[in-house]
Amino acid sequence: MAEAIFNRFNKDTESSAASAGIAIAPHSLISKNAVSALKHYVGVDISGRAAIQLYSHTLEASDLILTMTKGIKGIIIDKYPTYSDKVFTLNEYVGKNGDIIDPYGGNESIYKDTYKLLKESIELLLDKLQER
Repeated sequence: MAEAIFNRFNKDTESSAASAGIAIAPHSLISKNAVSALKHYVGVDISGRAAIQLYSHTLEASDLILTMTKGIKGIIIDKYPTYSDKVFTLNEYVGKNGDIIDPYGGNESIYKDTYKLLKESIELLLDKLQER
């Protein structure tokens, strides 16, 4: 969801977001409730979006790695300490407290709430990146 929100509202053609997970199920697709929330709020259909595994070459090629939780940030830093200087939680990077919890398995209302939290933090992120 974060990737789609960032890429939809980002006006800087020099940057884009790409999402990857630390433990994905091969060939798994985005959840139907995430698809529904994104269609409703962003007008984007990513129903065919498959999960992508995070690898060291992805981290190396990235300027910034943003996670939704401190726990995931810690796992990435433990596994790939070389890249620790560019790994932050999204909220940490934009000056907010708390994690954005993965809504996976939740109902449509939980996904819509998560969308709103992501959108707010991503708007702050876009502002911050534009200042740079």
